[in-house]
Amino acid sequence: MFMGYVAEEMFEKYVLLNYEFIQSEDIETHDDHDRRLNKSDRTIRFRGRFYSVQLKSVQTNSIKRNLETGLLQADVQNDASDARTVHLPNGSSLITTCYVKGEYDVLAVPMFPFTGSWNYAYKRNVDCRKTKSKKYGPEDAQYLLATTEVITWPLTNDWRMDLFDLLDDQIGSRSQSAKLE
Repeated sequence: MFMGYVAEEMFEKYVLLNYEFIQSEDIETHDDHDRRLNKSDRTIRFRGRFYSVQLKSVQTNSIKRNLETGLLQADVQNDASDARTVHLPNGSSLITTCYVKGEYDVLAVPMFPFTGSWNYAYKRNVDCRKTKSKKYGPEDAQYLLATTEVITWPLTNDWRMDLFDLLDDQIGSRSQSAKLE
């Protein structure tokens, strides 16, 4: 848990150091203990849009070498800390720790356990795996993300090292209030 808080602070520093067009006023930090208004850890304003970023850490005890690919591989926990009621686009409501597809824009993962430096890998929420849990019917499962993502080093093609490769009009919103629920 401690490393998660460090990773969040380092993320902000990393973005400010590596993307000169982003200023500190372009990054908003959200209260980890009050997710009623915003589900993400950070919101970044870029080119007139707001992008919500969820920061999650590599589960270091899961790091292993994949014998088929030769890559280092680990799990990233991609779920909410506590079960809460979510409302799905099909009208269903259920209690889960799963994130809903589109609940945030970008998953950011510190690569420190792999690289020893504070750089990050990124994946769009819409590109994350869907849950395969049998406790959700197919009508609900299609909207829920898997509780873990697999990450490798070196990265596979479904991850990016440059956050701004992912920020376009397909995700994000034109107003900050659109990110608030």
